[in-house]
Amino acid sequence: MKTNILKRDIYSYDFEKLIKVAIIDDPHLFYEALGDLHETTTSLEIIAVTKDINELITFYSYFLSDAIDIVLMDLGSSPQESIDFIENFIIKYPTVKVIVLTDHDEQSYVLQSFRVGVSGYLLKGMPVSSIIEVVQLVANGGIFIDPKVTRYMIDEYVNLIDRKDKGRFKQEKICLPLHLLTKRECEVLQLLAEAKTNSEVAQSLSISEKTVKNHVISIFRKLNVETRTAAVVTAVKNGWVEI
Repeated sequence: MKTNILKRDIYSYDFEKLIKVAIIDDPHLFYEALGDLHETTTSLEIIAVTKDINELITFYSYFLSDAIDIVLMDLGSSPQESIDFIENFIIKYPTVKVIVLTDHDEQSYVLQSFRVGVSGYLLKGMPVSSIIEVVQLVANGGIFIDPKVTRYMIDEYVNLIDRKDKGRFKQEKICLPLHLLTKRECEVLQLLAEAKTNSEVAQSLSISEKTVKNHVISIFRKLNVETRTAAVVTAVKNGWVEI
């Protein structure tokens, strides 16, 4: 079996404390960089890296049934085949969370990936430190969508509402949730719905990025959500933002 086991023998891991990560990705330099950075955190351990999805199945079968918590997977040159694999993998191993990390930003691949059950969709170019934060979020039950493709999910949600209500859902007038949020927080929420990053929000509103982060935290708390996507979906559902 050619799958690489990094850093130490699998049976020496303290499984109770570490998030066990496997990587399926073609560019060798990417997972080498991630492997280097994971040395700086004690929260995760990369236990397998491979270019071949079938090797991961072999690895999973040969070792402990709980040997993997998270799979980071590139869709590669055959995105549809990779998504089909993910669907079958999640059905067979429902306790393992899959995060897509890819160059493919097409709407169809994003939507299909979430339909088959992935817990995250990231575009390459994201800082490796941010990828590690997403891994930690997903390991704790969260879901993450790269801000650059978040709009696809919002559009899909609105389309579902349209179909369910047979065209009766019409966003004729925005109703700001001033009973919940401040006016500035409403402005921030609108820009989040436009898939803007914290830096872009700060530039649009002529405020500091730190202030934006504080507003986002406040919005999450007031709306009882944990992610930007959940906040935007709540806003769309209630007619609080323009899309």
